[in-house]
Amino acid sequence: MSDVDEVVKELYEEFEKIDDPLSFFSDYVIPMLVGDKYETIRRAILLVLASDSDRATRGRIHILLYGDAGTGKTDILLWLRNNLNANFVTHHTTEIGLVGDASGGVVTPGELAVSDGGIICIDELDKFKKKDLNGLLEAMEEGEYRIRKGKVDVTFQARVRVIASANEIDKLPSPLRDRFDFIFHLKRPTREERIEAVKRLIDIWAGDVEEYSVDPLVLYLD
Repeated sequence: MSDVDEVVKELYEEFEKIDDPLSFFSDYVIPMLVGDKYETIRRAILLVLASDSDRATRGRIHILLYGDAGTGKTDILLWLRNNLNANFVTHHTTEIGLVGDASGGVVTPGELAVSDGGIICIDELDKFKKKDLNGLLEAMEEGEYRIRKGKVDVTFQARVRVIASANEIDKLPSPLRDRFDFIFHLKRPTREERIEAVKRLIDIWAGDVEEYSVDPLVLYLD
């Protein structure tokens, strides 16, 4: 048995003793964000991670974070990309968009199809084009979407779990907002919260926070 296998085995044995797994694992989700207001968001993200399939009804959970710039929305999405291999997209970084394209009769699948079966983190959702939002609505509800243009009529599998951010929630179509199971309004941190966050980051970077030296959440999901 390798050293990694041994560590995983020991962690699983510890997990069996945990009375409240949701609280235990939430400590390992975006640990650099400080403040009680993030606790519910952490727990909701854990539910997203666990909701990986549909049965009789949609089983995939979606989250929307909205609020002013500087409230940690993008930090949350980037952490999911860097630590849990979520696909991170913005209207700046994707040329094909969420849905894709069928120009010239050549079909190019979008980021939703690329993310089939996984988590897609969409930053600044309120700035995407209408066709992308329509396709996202289909994918969130049905787990697939269609591209229809001229003689092209193609359906793509897109069984995604969506964690998105927006600055202005009112710019999103009402049917799309209704597809999100959790909607969180993030506000700017207070001066005291900023000070505590800086202290926390220093402790993590300096290696003084022992509980994050091995991340059981990542080992568990792998």
